Amino acid sequence: MKQTVFIVVNAQNGECRMRKTPAAAPFEYIFQLDLEIPSTPIPVVTIKIPVPAAPAVVTEIMDIPFGVPWALSQGIVKVTGLDEKGVVLLDYTDEGISRLLSELAVPPKDCWALTDYARKKYGIPLIYLEPERWQRLTEKPTLEEGSHD
Repeated sequence: MKQTVFIVVNAQNGECRMRKTPAAAPFEYIFQLDLEIPSTPIPVVTIKIPVPAAPAVVTEIMDIPFGVPWALSQGIVKVTGLDEKGVVLLDYTDEGISRLLSELAVPPKDCWALTDYARKKYGIPLIYLEPERWQRLTEKPTLEEGSHD
């Protein structure tokens, strides 16, 4: 029996997997194997493949112990969708805005001060907050016109 399979090797950690199609992600190498299996018992073969070293991925580590996963778990932000490039779109929840406002000693004058605070303190990226929504959430409740005490 003749068969073609592909071995996909992860250059970062050396993990291997077999596929029937030649598809791999970045930092993975594909090797084609043309197998001819006789009708006799299947022999055992050990293959050692030298894989070139992949370039190191450099990330900047900041002193922010929180970030987006934490903000999602705390209900400060929510996922609203994906853009055409696959970037996750986030938005503040009303409760999240209230929580951030309660943490500030001085109420901010505009929504940019709040988003800057969230970025610096919790590592939440810049999220556009509509002025109408900001005003609605920061207005003090007033007495209705029909009720006078």
